[in-house]
Amino acid sequence: MPSGDARLFAHPLAAAALLPAPRANAAWDAWQNDPAREPLDPSLWRILPLLHARLAGSGADLSPASSPEGASLVARARAAFEQTRYRNALLLDEAAAAVRALRRAGVETCLLKGAALVAAVYRNPALRPMSDADLLVRPKEAPRAIGVLIAEGWRTPRPLGPL
Repeated sequence: MPSGDARLFAHPLAAAALLPAPRANAAWDAWQNDPAREPLDPSLWRILPLLHARLAGSGADLSPASSPEGASLVARARAAFEQTRYRNALLLDEAAAAVRALRRAGVETCLLKGAALVAAVYRNPALRPMSDADLLVRPKEAPRAIGVLIAEGWRTPRPLGPL
């Protein structure tokens, strides 16, 4: 049976993005030199910002691209990093505005999932792609929280049922 690392990092690009430098470099080189390499699976797109951080900037610890495919992926990883940086900045600004409005109204909030991880764990918000920001409020405060956010201009994508 494969070890935990073997299961978690079965794809060499996931290993290159997430493992310590010596093992990450070996995985990166293996991916670049694999003649049977398949097109990048969309499920791996979320790791491209992390891969970019390993390949560029002050924290770079992976060897430079040594193949045309590697160079192409480096460019895609940089684009994914920049896109994530921009999208997350907008998203986190909006989440902060919602939290401020709720706090002004006396509604306690808690960030969940990606937004909480970006705030507490990641050294750079561009490393964690997000598509939304999840806020938790106490169930008894939900109707008031919704009212506050609607008064601030927020809209729901579909009508809300009874709370």
